[in-house]
Amino acid sequence: MLKIKALTSEKMFVAFLVIIYSSVYFALSPGRDVLTPDELVYLSNAQDFLRYGILLPFDYDPVRPYTAVVKGRLLWQLYLAFVEAASGTAVPPAPVVNLPFLLVYLASTYMLIRELVDFPEALILWTAVAFNPFAVVYFNFYLTDFAFASLSLLSIYYLIWSLRRWAKLTGILKSYIVAALALLVKLNMLLVIAHWILLVVVFAWKKYWRLSKWHKTLFIVAIALPVAYELLLDVPAHITYYVLHDLNLNRVFSRYVFVSPLGLLVNFFYKTPFSPGRLWYDIPIHEKYLYLVNTLSVDVYSPLLSSLALLSPLLFWKERRHGIMLSLLLFLLLPVFYFHILNGNLWDLARNSLLAFVILEVTGLTALYAVTRSNTQVVVAAFVASQLLLYAEYIVSLNYKATFQVPGSSLYNFLERTLWVNGLVASALMLLVVEKVHSRIPVRTQRAIALVLVTVLLLANSYETFRVTFEKNAYLRQHGVHELLAKLGEANCGSSIVLTNIPQLKLYLPPGIVVVNSPLSQREAQVLLGSGLEVCVAFTSNVIPSWVSYRVGAYNYMKSMFSCRNIPGQTCGANYTVTIFEGERLKQSPSSVKLEYAKLEVVVNASGIRQKYVVTLGVNSEEQYNNTLIILQGLDSVSRVVVMNIVQGLNEVKVEIPSKVRDLDIGIFFSRKLEITVLHPQSRSILLKTLLYLRE
Repeated sequence: MLKIKALTSEKMFVAFLVIIYSSVYFALSPGRDVLTPDELVYLSNAQDFLRYGILLPFDYDPVRPYTAVVKGRLLWQLYLAFVEAASGTAVPPAPVVNLPFLLVYLASTYMLIRELVDFPEALILWTAVAFNPFAVVYFNFYLTDFAFASLSLLSIYYLIWSLRRWAKLTGILKSYIVAALALLVKLNMLLVIAHWILLVVVFAWKKYWRLSKWHKTLFIVAIALPVAYELLLDVPAHITYYVLHDLNLNRVFSRYVFVSPLGLLVNFFYKTPFSPGRLWYDIPIHEKYLYLVNTLSVDVYSPLLSSLALLSPLLFWKERRHGIMLSLLLFLLLPVFYFHILNGNLWDLARNSLLAFVILEVTGLTALYAVTRSNTQVVVAAFVASQLLLYAEYIVSLNYKATFQVPGSSLYNFLERTLWVNGLVASALMLLVVEKVHSRIPVRTQRAIALVLVTVLLLANSYETFRVTFEKNAYLRQHGVHELLAKLGEANCGSSIVLTNIPQLKLYLPPGIVVVNSPLSQREAQVLLGSGLEVCVAFTSNVIPSWVSYRVGAYNYMKSMFSCRNIPGQTCGANYTVTIFEGERLKQSPSSVKLEYAKLEVVVNASGIRQKYVVTLGVNSEEQYNNTLIILQGLDSVSRVVVMNIVQGLNEVKVEIPSKVRDLDIGIFFSRKLEITVLHPQSRSILLKTLLYLRE
């Protein structure tokens, strides 16, 4: 009875802390009004689902429709649409969107630590993990990474809980249900690798496959599926390409290959047509160190804690209660390092690897707790390893002047702070591991004091890390977008065409407004302005919210046309311009021109790579003279403006669009869609405003 009451009191206390921690997360959330490209696509697709009833996959390679179902992140877009509809706002705040996943994150990390560490020490260590700086940062984004990591941690907890209780099938079932939800939010192979390693190794090690026919079936399926995948799909795909040189046969196999482990290895170590820009042997040693110290999060967790995590298998062989579980999860760091050095960028390392980084911290803190329970030679090895990591970071600092980055931020150099934190953590640890220390303080109290000191140091380091991140991260600051929207409302642009270089404006404006994002040429913009229709221009000179316009070259001509000094009488702010080119307002008036049909097709080359899109419009006109159509082709971030003259009768109008905009993977390449608006200036009417999408 006492144990049940103690357990209930513990749960109530932890639930209270979860509420407190959630409040702190909201308090730490900075104001932001700029979206990343991925966020823009997610929110835009969610709005399109509410508006048109069409759910489009987020797919970097839309040539393969079968993989798009799994890789399309449809569940996340559905969830965003639900939050938008429930809140009644087009763009609900990111912390509100992520609140359910914050609760999952806090609960799952505590339960995971509690499975391995006694109370109240588990509570102390959990405090450090709860305020993981990466989690605090990505809580403020509409990206899938925080939700994926939270669900993945819950799935891993259920699996570890089950494996420590003789592979209880109900726990494994819960684990795989939550894992399926996480993978539908975002297909990330780290969760798949973690599940496979834990299940197969622990089943083989403890002979769980002998427990029942269900356990045996699960074990066989877990081994057979990846083997069959490699032998029946991945290997034949490579043989048909490299040996048989049969592209048609290659497409039969490769279209079902979601991820190619064989291809990743071959293409990185041997020169092939699909190899990255450089092979492993071409990468300088200091760049390998750069990815190593970032993969191990040396700046955030301290070299000593990262070293203890790496050496934790040596501790866990004796600490049977901790088992082999977390030491197996450390293998996630290997694909994290390999994948990101393969791609050669630090931009996505932190967000794609959030799951691995949290597990690294949990493992390091659990190893720290294990060290405090017994004097061990592992401490000496950890000190040696931490010095090697410090040296690696020093080499990186000499070559790059920095060792840490999150998206939207410049690389920082935390070397001096890392030295201080590592020294303080080492001092707290040495108080416990030095032998022959006589004290009247009980040993468990000493351990608790040491854990509290280390936790406070990590919290201070974490706070400083995300404080600097919030100050320097371009996406976590205000850039005047909401101020510009307010000025648009004051300018009475309620029934006009809005020409802008800020793609996300269309998320906030009513659906009746025609939004034209950054026409690709000055001539196209002038065609629209000279059409006789009223056009509101919302231009910002701030490169952050208009970065796509900047990269495609539209920023420069728009600045020359719409800056405050060029056109008097505009509404001008520090970073924005709002002006109205007067003309006739659009209205849904009867027109002598009717649109009969519209369709979108894709043209691919012999290798199946798409080259261009063809929009075909069937237009029927009753007038014999003076009929002009303005066709606006809206991608997620840029637009094309095409003028077509039509004659009396049925006209078939074809417009070609390249699959890439000046070699930039933006717009339709992300989301398979094209918003078509057809204007008839003579009658000031909109003939068509619809979303065309690929029905592959």
